[in-house]
Amino acid sequence: MNRDLARIIFSVESADMRPADTVRSAAEQSCEALDKDLANWQHLNQQELAAFNTLLAVNQQAPLPVLTEIVSTGCKP
Repeated sequence: MNRDLARIIFSVESADMRPADTVRSAAEQSCEALDKDLANWQHLNQQELAAFNTLLAVNQQAPLPVLTEIVSTGCKP
């Protein structure tokens, strides 16, 4: 994802004119995919990981760390 967005940014920054519609569309698709992946990760981190940690505790295993603060907003400012 990072590589794709970096390529798009490079092509936009190296041009002397407004980005083509295809470039904008590619950036939007990458951002949508990133937003979806972030939402999936947040669900995993906040809900599924808690259930898994309960299972680990039952089996006397150390829990996996849960991130309490989400620091990424994806493509949103």
